[in-house]
Amino acid sequence: MRLRIGIACLTLLSLTGCAMFGGGRPIPQRLPEKQQSAYQSGWEHLVQHEPDISREELLDAILLRQAWRLGVDSLRFRSEKHVGDHTVVMQCDFDQADPASDRFTITFLEKGGTVSRHEEYHPDEIDAAIELYTPTHGAPREEAQVRAAEREAREEAAMANFPVAIEPDPNAPIEMAPIDDPNAE
Repeated sequence: MRLRIGIACLTLLSLTGCAMFGGGRPIPQRLPEKQQSAYQSGWEHLVQHEPDISREELLDAILLRQAWRLGVDSLRFRSEKHVGDHTVVMQCDFDQADPASDRFTITFLEKGGTVSRHEEYHPDEIDAAIELYTPTHGAPREEAQVRAAEREAREEAAMANFPVAIEPDPNAPIEMAPIDDPNAE
């Protein structure tokens, strides 16, 4: 039982991933063909043996293999934050068969549902932003300095635009790379 709880805790920690962006991209990355095929085989096995798999085993399989996000045909999520009379809606749309339709949107709604702002980000824009915050090992010194200056300016603006006044929790778990994530380095 303790082993299962430990595995579940590690799994939940791993689902957050690592790095400044809390593990990641709001749109899943496309897997290389070999990994996509491996996940397809995994799904086929799961579906074939579904009657024999317990409820707990099913959850464990989906969490440990991150099958809720890796190798899927489509993924949609919508999150909302209500702030006074406004609502901010963030939405991810991912379709394996239609890469051009992948997007992450942020929409600001006023009272009554009037859109005051709508931004749409495509995977290349998200990757470029994440790349800015990743280490520049091996980059020429001048390039690293330019990136560092841009990173500092953007980070300063981000912190000013979304201030969160909390002290780091010294007991917080250390972020980990996802288990079996083929995109992890």
